[in-house]
Amino acid sequence: PTSTISFTVTQLVSAELSIAYTAIGQLTGETVRITVCAAQADCATPEVVYDRVEIDNPSVTFKGTHGVEYHVSTQMCNEFACAAATTISETADGEVAAVTATDVTISNSGEMWSVTWKESSVDSDVDGWYVCYNKGEFSATQMELMMDTSCKKVEQAASDSTGMIQTTIDQYTTVETTQVHFAVVPYDVVGNVAYGASTDSILYDRQADNIDTGD
Repeated sequence: PTSTISFTVTQLVSAELSIAYTAIGQLTGETVRITVCAAQADCATPEVVYDRVEIDNPSVTFKGTHGVEYHVSTQMCNEFACAAATTISETADGEVAAVTATDVTISNSGEMWSVTWKESSVDSDVDGWYVCYNKGEFSATQMELMMDTSCKKVEQAASDSTGMIQTTIDQYTTVETTQVHFAVVPYDVVGNVAYGASTDSILYDRQADNIDTGD
């Protein structure tokens, strides 16, 4: 085959790899062959082989195992032969480094809660933190469902995290007295989140404004 291929391999969350390619001059009957190997490039038993024709979406997503380096090769093939393969190696990333929030404090600051914490250790894998909160305790599984509604993303580079990290969260406006529970967990540059159960809490107490207007 005389047509050529360019491609990229990008880490995604949960140890997935996105393989995107551009086939230049691909002819009818030619296929883009994508081979994923774990042990070495050009392995005898690939993890998976994709054969993509001209009308296919020019990308595939491979589900790997955290920490494993995969060798992704592409080559153009026709019914007679395949061109020489080009290989890119990338490591699947499905976990955040084992860093936790320590010395967590929650305090009232006007109409906001002030939340501060420290990293248990400095690790370049940590790209920032999520602060999640709820009226009632929650599990790691429940936190995953809360991300869009009851969590705040705090961008904090590991190199800047040797001291206290601080953020504020708007308090509820409802009239009630309840305990509000919090969890502070890290995320990495790929987007993996170390979901965790609530660990700390503060009393929320808002009373009705009973003002006599004189009517």
